[in-house]
Amino acid sequence: MNQIARMDGFKPTLKSNAHLSLLWLEITRTCNWNCLHCYSESGPHVPLRDQVSDYRWLALVAEAAELGCKAVQFIGGEPTAHPLLPDLIHRARREGIDDIEVYTNASRLSTPVLSAMSSCGASAKVSFYSANADTHDRIVAKRGAFDRAVNGLRTLVDHKIPLSCGIVTMPENEQTTDETIAFLRTLGVNDVSVDRVRGVGRGLNAVPVETDVEALCGACWQGRLSISSNGTATPCIMSRSFAVGSVLKSSLREILGSNELHASREQIRNAHETTLGDCNPNCGPTRCNPAVNCNPQNCNPMQNCGPAKCNPANK
Repeated sequence: MNQIARMDGFKPTLKSNAHLSLLWLEITRTCNWNCLHCYSESGPHVPLRDQVSDYRWLALVAEAAELGCKAVQFIGGEPTAHPLLPDLIHRARREGIDDIEVYTNASRLSTPVLSAMSSCGASAKVSFYSANADTHDRIVAKRGAFDRAVNGLRTLVDHKIPLSCGIVTMPENEQTTDETIAFLRTLGVNDVSVDRVRGVGRGLNAVPVETDVEALCGACWQGRLSISSNGTATPCIMSRSFAVGSVLKSSLREILGSNELHASREQIRNAHETTLGDCNPNCGPTRCNPAVNCNPQNCNPMQNCGPAKCNPANK
């Protein structure tokens, strides 16, 4: 990595900006839900496959492992809709990636997916919005979604798959967060994070106008990288306006060594430190520790960190 930094003119003090600690792979934008706030504008009418081939997705997992990445999250859309997901989970485990997580709505967990997750020690992060079925279904624009999500959560608990939930608050559900957390605990989900809607994708319809940087939690300069379904690389899943390359044209190594990624990470880092405050996503009820990095076991891609605040409810 030091050679890459020197070739592209990186300052030695910023060489950590060229590393990869967490990779998001947005393997599809199709989804059986049509959430009001979806950052990727996914939905049931989006094609299952975009521009990245199955072969390339598998190769990206191997490339990430070769670069020392120890955490990968498969996301969408709804990643369980993609038939390649079990193979990707197995590939990540074979390549020695320690933290494997599937970000899902838990409404369509298949036997192959559950088997792969169980055998490979993968965890699940589940989107959930309200203990009230009508409210939940209204947010995801799908009648019956609440019951399917609850059944999915119970299935994950029964399979002893490590599990956490992420609640995104908006006018429809912001007054019932505590009730929803309590309900999730009755299902056996004790790890729950809470975030606000971000002004990205359809989330723009639900929040006041904010800049591209203000929509971010501020941590995506710290060795993270996201690959969208069309192959575009960005610092994180929310930083969709910061395109830094394409895996259709470049390797992960080339993207990590690019001036484009370096510049984007520095822009986000500087804004995070000077404007948004030094708020770290890894917060618990009795602490906020800016020195602790998150990983797929405790990291919601939509962290509850914003301008000069750290929400103690985010775990």
